[in-house]
Amino acid sequence: MNQKDLLEEEKVVRKRAVRRGGGDDISEFTENVISDAEIEALVKNMKGVKGNKKGRLIRLWQLLYCKTDENHTIGTKQIIKYFAAMGMSVNRKTVKDDVDTLMDAGYKIHVIKTSQNRYYMEEREFQVPEVKMLMDAVVASQVISAEKSNELIGKLGGLMSNFQAEGLAEQMFVDFRRKPVNEEIYDTVNTLYTAIAKGKKIAFQYWDYNSDKQVELKHNGYVYYVSPYVLLWNDDNYYAVGYSDKHDKISQFRIDRMYSAQVTEDDAVEKPADFNPANYTKQAFGMMNGDSTVKVKLECQEGYMKDIIDRFGVGVETKPLSHNRFEAKVDVFTSPAFYSWVFGYGGDIKIKGPKKVLEEYRGMLTKALE
Repeated sequence: MNQKDLLEEEKVVRKRAVRRGGGDDISEFTENVISDAEIEALVKNMKGVKGNKKGRLIRLWQLLYCKTDENHTIGTKQIIKYFAAMGMSVNRKTVKDDVDTLMDAGYKIHVIKTSQNRYYMEEREFQVPEVKMLMDAVVASQVISAEKSNELIGKLGGLMSNFQAEGLAEQMFVDFRRKPVNEEIYDTVNTLYTAIAKGKKIAFQYWDYNSDKQVELKHNGYVYYVSPYVLLWNDDNYYAVGYSDKHDKISQFRIDRMYSAQVTEDDAVEKPADFNPANYTKQAFGMMNGDSTVKVKLECQEGYMKDIIDRFGVGVETKPLSHNRFEAKVDVFTSPAFYSWVFGYGGDIKIKGPKKVLEEYRGMLTKALE
């Protein structure tokens, strides 16, 4: 790096320091990255790691990974102080050599070259926006309990620097009203994966709410035996899909409502060669649940093209009509779920044919009014 580039880098660092409230004093900016108390805590967490070069590299990697990012650098002096707190004597050359070793191993560490070099972890396996999206998915899930959500958010935060994790944590809000109280779901998921891996059946009971909103086991505690094939996420519910001995066919069960699931010694019923999870999802959930598909003609208001595409895919057959409307031809199972979906648009999406489907829809509406 030439003198001009070095000066430009220095300006960038000064600007970052100002944004953090560190004034124009670069030494204050770098030395505040890690306090003596934090050094003590990090040292405590690293107990059991040997003080040889390999152990020292692990300690240095952890320090850079947890305590630095593009807005928080650490200087050579602080690194030396960090190792001194562990009774390890290092110097500027040692620090530089160890950083070089980590970089040679593939770690993206940025070096700001000055009389006292400064360093930060430039690249991680996951970028901040990626971690944020994963955190939001955890928070939004109605399957993951509030306690587990907080635990997972903490673990995801470990993929970033402490500063980045703290910044994202301030933006997180877990709505306890929408979270389940059943913590057993995690053991159930583990049981299901174990059974699938071993090719065994599982045994469990199934619960539901009664009219008094009380939890009760279905069919007086009947024990279901199922050969699990796959776990599917649909409409924010988590399902185990497999061959059910009771139903004598492939069925789905909500995992959060399975109770006391255990792997049995019985071999699972072999999964059909033509079983396709994607096709099963279409057939078992929502509007694809029925005996056979029918091509239905829909007349839609112009503003609902996105809804049609979201539901039936970008390949759906459409053509423009007059008066800001368009026609869509969709292949569906004519189930109550499909009719309910159409009804939800209050006439902005209408069934125009075939006649049999239109009559069936009218019959359902009439029955609902009786």
